[in-house]
Amino acid sequence: MGAGRILASINYSDLPPTYRDDARATAATGKEMSGTIDEYGVASRSAAQAGTLRTGEPLQGR
Repeated sequence: MGAGRILASINYSDLPPTYRDDARATAATGKEMSGTIDEYGVASRSAAQAGTLRTGEPLQGR
């Protein structure tokens, strides 16, 4: 099963019906998938950077 299908199958029951329908319709579009993939890439890098932080050291731009 592709990632798009997994994202599209998420239950949006906590959203009002109008927004729920919109969320379902756009969940597996190319643009949405591209954004999701980018978010996972950034999160992975952020987690790696956070793991290198030590108390007392100044933060540096990476």
